[in-house]
Amino acid sequence: MKLILKINWGLTYFFLFVFQAGFSQPERRIPALDEYVKWHTLVGEGISPDGKWINYNFDYQTGNDTLFVQKVKAETKYIFPNGTNPMFSIDGKWFTVYNESKGLAILNLNSGQIEWIPNVIKHEFSPTGKSMALYIRTKNIDVLTLRHLSDKKEQSFHNVKSFVFSAKGKLAMVTKNDILIIDEKPNSKVKVVMTAAENILKKTMWSTSGKFLCFLQELPKDEGNQPNHKVVCYDTEKNSLTFLNPLEFDSLKHQRITSASLSVSESGNIYFYRQSIDTVPSGTDTVQVWESDTPYEYPKQKVVGDTRTMPLLTVWFPQSDNVIHIGTTDAPLARLTLDRNFALTYNRLRYEPQYERTGPADIYSTDLQSGTKKLLLSNHGGNDQTLLLSPDSKCIAYFKEQNWWIYDFYKGSHVNLTKNWQGTLNNLEYDNAGPSYGYGSPGFTLDQKYLIIYDKYDVWLVAVDGGLRKRITSGAKSKIRFRLCENIGFNSIHLGTPDFSVREFDTRKGIFLQAIGENKSSGFYIYRDQKLKNLLFKNTNNDRLKKAADAERLIFVEQSASIPPRLWLLDAGLKQIREMVKSNTHTEKFESGTAEIIKYNNSKGQDLNGALFYPVGYEKGKKYPMVVYIYEKLSDEFNKYHNPSLFCFGELNIANYALDGYFVLLPDIVYEVGNPGQSASDCVEAAVKAVIDRGQIHADRIGIMGHSFGGYETSFIISKSSTFATAVAGAAITDLPRSYLTMNFSTGLPNIWRFETQQLRMGKSLYDDFSGYLQNSPVAQAASITTPLLSYTGDNDKSVDWQQSIALHLALRRLKKVSRLIVYPGEGHVIVKSEFQFDLEKRIKDWFDFYLK
Repeated sequence: MKLILKINWGLTYFFLFVFQAGFSQPERRIPALDEYVKWHTLVGEGISPDGKWINYNFDYQTGNDTLFVQKVKAETKYIFPNGTNPMFSIDGKWFTVYNESKGLAILNLNSGQIEWIPNVIKHEFSPTGKSMALYIRTKNIDVLTLRHLSDKKEQSFHNVKSFVFSAKGKLAMVTKNDILIIDEKPNSKVKVVMTAAENILKKTMWSTSGKFLCFLQELPKDEGNQPNHKVVCYDTEKNSLTFLNPLEFDSLKHQRITSASLSVSESGNIYFYRQSIDTVPSGTDTVQVWESDTPYEYPKQKVVGDTRTMPLLTVWFPQSDNVIHIGTTDAPLARLTLDRNFALTYNRLRYEPQYERTGPADIYSTDLQSGTKKLLLSNHGGNDQTLLLSPDSKCIAYFKEQNWWIYDFYKGSHVNLTKNWQGTLNNLEYDNAGPSYGYGSPGFTLDQKYLIIYDKYDVWLVAVDGGLRKRITSGAKSKIRFRLCENIGFNSIHLGTPDFSVREFDTRKGIFLQAIGENKSSGFYIYRDQKLKNLLFKNTNNDRLKKAADAERLIFVEQSASIPPRLWLLDAGLKQIREMVKSNTHTEKFESGTAEIIKYNNSKGQDLNGALFYPVGYEKGKKYPMVVYIYEKLSDEFNKYHNPSLFCFGELNIANYALDGYFVLLPDIVYEVGNPGQSASDCVEAAVKAVIDRGQIHADRIGIMGHSFGGYETSFIISKSSTFATAVAGAAITDLPRSYLTMNFSTGLPNIWRFETQQLRMGKSLYDDFSGYLQNSPVAQAASITTPLLSYTGDNDKSVDWQQSIALHLALRRLKKVSRLIVYPGEGHVIVKSEFQFDLEKRIKDWFDFYLK
């Protein structure tokens, strides 16, 4: 039986001190293969709203994962083997965690008492922190229990299908035929909002303040055999119900109200999705008809290629009983401003067929009070996430023609905020094919005065009236890149609604920034009171910064090539830094790896970096074999810790090779559009030469490996180079013309966009540069390959057709070259089954050992 352990660390530290003082430490050693299972990964870290507790997980490759909750200012720690889904109450007094076999644990953080409740499938703390709802499923019945946390008094309700709390702690419950509300106060009585004897009720949603509750009532299925619904709005203050029946409303004739997202504004307006009854396809096609003039190819066209079949956003004003169609067949997609006064609508089909991942669109602004619609942006590229809404909903920012612009909804005006900008806001480092959309912007300041924008190194505040421009960092001078810790300013309240997601950065309370140097040093700064303060900056990898919601305490994770991840606390007005958690403490008895950044230049003279990992136990003057692992830019791995493992899902395990006497090189690659293969070969050859020139590597014992796009690069490089004694390529594209004309059935799109405007970087259609496609195809260059190649793939890969791996294998087989192909049945782009992961890791290691040792 697994136990929940509470540990007194004071006594533990005493014995550790005595042990360390009285005995010498044993000599460090290399771990054996069967000891790799001891390693774990620090994940899932969090901090309570009051900042008094932290939680985190140790995730093991085999065996039981472990979840911890630990007090910040004391030595109290609770351990939950196989714990999942941790949650703090909003006041930080309670903590819950699931265990699959035992149920839900409720931990009183003040008393330390733990209570286990079996068969809980869902639970939720109320927004006030005074109560919680427990949804318990047994063989015979479903029970919803409302528990008052202060005294554990409970009220239970049977046959509840769903539930949701309001901001003020009222609990709305749905049974098959009833909507019920109960206040979380003890001994409150249930109010029956509505009973519908023959109609199913569902989809309850509160307004932000809790004044209004909206929900759906099923109607009989229509002639298309699809469910239709009434929309119901309950006013808690007036104790009144208002109904919208699409069968009785002229503007909703031949429309059904779907069960998709439902939301309600503070004024009681209801937002729902309608769908045409007449045009919804029924049945399953037995014969596929692929047309050349449809917006999408058949698989996607069938689902979203006809705007007449799309669910369309609609608003109902119960007070006036008026309905406005926000989404239309001309502009079916819609996003709402947070005040619900305006909507942006657009049509992704307008410029199809085209060959970007997300094509351009005409974007319209609709006044939701008057219904007036006007064109805001024409042929605007990028997805709708590149449109940034101000927190007050008065304006929206967008990037166009290498400048940042503001559109004011009320003035109807566009202002170029960065006109005559000194320097460039266009991302010059972007080397994919297709358009660049600048370095980006995290959003606006909370006071609405500034748009925050990035250049290559720095962060700027630009006044929304086009006036003041203020750089708040000085990264360009020291080549340190500053970016906001955007998760800290993210407001998640609007997730799951058609509203824009916004980030709110309060310059008065302080904006947190992450800084990364050219040498991969990193840390955090805070901008407050118009000053930039360094909180931490050192030659390790520091990231995953999280802030307590109601306290000035933060946690972050530090690691390096030789330091396993550890969790730190920023405390006492951000002046004190304390180590809270060390992962993998067992590694103190093992030798650790080291790494360094190497510098090199490609044939164009571009300055590039590579991360070079040393063999554990490296001896100066001795030469070692080396494996090169490639995938675009990987030098950021320099300051990251890598666990050894007996399992491989597709990537090279750096630690495994460093522990067994290999150097491992991860070089950065930059690209010339139209020549991706040769670009990779040029950069990788330069990196390898730079390492060979150091005299630490056996020049005839170098291997290369890549997965996915890295697999493509590996396959191409060995067709142009004799540097490598052997190679491993996983899930690789090997025949560019064939892949270009292949469907990706997981997206419903052909692969064309990947070549013309994305990672494959050809930049032109196959028929505008057929020779270029052939020149960059490993299959077309197979006759030049002399390097023994091990390939692997899954026969259910939806990202890269596994036939691509077969094609290169067959080519090499026909040419009497050394090739071995491993195909894993049922596996996709990465290998998931543990037995196959174990098999793949062993095969790759044995292959490299055979040719390089």
